[in-house]
Amino acid sequence: MVAVDRGELAVLHAAAVLGVEMEPGLLPAVSELPAAEVDGALDRLARDGVLVPDDGTGRWRFAGETARARAYAAAGAGWRRGAHARAAAALRERGASAVRFADHLVRAGELGDGPAGELVSAAARMRWRDPLAAARWLAFAMHDSAGSAGSAGRAGSAGGIGGGSVSAVAVRVRLAEALAAGGELDAARAALAELPAAGRLRVRALVTACRVGLATGGYPEAIALAQRELDGGHPVLLAHVAVARALDGDPAGARALAEKAIGEPAVAGGALALVRCLDGAYPEAAAAADGAGEAVDGLTDAELVPRLEGAAWLCLADVLLGRPALALRRVGRAVRLARQRRQVLPLGWLLLSGGLAALVHGELAG
Repeated sequence: MVAVDRGELAVLHAAAVLGVEMEPGLLPAVSELPAAEVDGALDRLARDGVLVPDDGTGRWRFAGETARARAYAAAGAGWRRGAHARAAAALRERGASAVRFADHLVRAGELGDGPAGELVSAAARMRWRDPLAAARWLAFAMHDSAGSAGSAGRAGSAGGIGGGSVSAVAVRVRLAEALAAGGELDAARAALAELPAAGRLRVRALVTACRVGLATGGYPEAIALAQRELDGGHPVLLAHVAVARALDGDPAGARALAEKAIGEPAVAGGALALVRCLDGAYPEAAAAADGAGEAVDGLTDAELVPRLEGAAWLCLADVLLGRPALALRRVGRAVRLARQRRQVLPLGWLLLSGGLAALVHGELAG
């Protein structure tokens, strides 16, 4: 390390805890040094080229991720835990969103003065932006609440996490959803080992189980799990089970299910178009694809992210209908969003449909 002065090292380590970029106003609290001493250390670190001020934002940043990683490792595990706790406390005092300090809480290994519900709320906001970050926060909220309750059993009850209003059962379902979206399918399946008994939470859990089953080829298991709920008219669940049945070799049964899915036109419509294609009903499939395409094209990016699998099924249907150029246009947008938002599970479907569309389009163009 370039810095040798103890104060410089403390500021450098504190900066590393805050990230590649950081707000200098947080450094006194994290480093436990007076503001004047921090300012002097920043000047010297800038002169040495370790930290660089951004005059446009008032923030400071490391010269590169490697420099930050070396500084972070050199700080020592025990000191880092306390520094992350201080960073979380300082951000909370400033009124920052829990999204900004959730990782600090996890790395500190304790929630400090804040409720676990903060992490649960932060995870809900992060689920469609970085699902594995959301999963980390949810898993820690459950673990920390179990420890503070004195037993894992109490945290697994219907009571609220950390005394909050969100039940432990609901948090487990959200954890499974986030893990599945991030591609951690075995972990998602483990989180669903105990399904909710009834209600909307059970439907959400079953949708996630179907998503995992579709991604892993476990079509019969997904169908069997959801069988009890198919009369409830839940369009997203019906759509997933319909696709599972079609891929399991029952396109006629799949079509009957998909035609019951009323609502959620981007998801249910994409499923209906695909299963009608697989059942050989191409004119009806084209009509369904046109309706689903209008729904997908009308969605904002934020609205489309939770419906990416429906877009992928629609694109597959368009390929089977001989409309690969249309499929390529839609799949390009959907793949970009899936990558930006780290939605690994639907990305597999999208890459499959995009690859087939490109292959067929090339053949037609040739």
